[in-house]
Amino acid sequence: VPIGQLRFSVAIETIATAARPQPTGDEAKRYRRAFLSYASADRAEVIKRAQALRAAQITFFNDLLSLEPGEEWETRLYQEIESCDLFLLFWSHAARESVWVKKEIDHALACERRDSNGSPEILPILLEGPPPAPPPATLADRHFNDPLLYVIAALDKLSAAHPAL
Repeated sequence: VPIGQLRFSVAIETIATAARPQPTGDEAKRYRRAFLSYASADRAEVIKRAQALRAAQITFFNDLLSLEPGEEWETRLYQEIESCDLFLLFWSHAARESVWVKKEIDHALACERRDSNGSPEILPILLEGPPPAPPPATLADRHFNDPLLYVIAALDKLSAAHPAL
């Protein structure tokens, strides 16, 4: 579960000084609010992963769990993307085909470009593979792969071949 981001640099000097070294260009951010973007077909898998967000004390917006009856859902989706610091893109073939996932991605990208801190951070979470569904053209410059999917696939094959293990 991603709970934050930490970036730092340390200046290394060849001459020892009595002064305590100070980090330069440091940045730390703890995620506070996530937006869960996914295709309806993947809802059950996404809800399973949302449990880990709750354990990490990251509040999240999920349409099923967060919208009230009668609420204008489209307006709320965009407001939630604008107020989150983490945009979790649950990626699958169904998500790739979803018109609404594409709209959410486009809005998150627009927010990311407007914010000098690059917020929300867009993080793909792959739900299927290997190989994963190709990323959308708008996110082609981002890494869409997860080595854990290969481990899971190998364990599934091993379990099928040797049920006693």
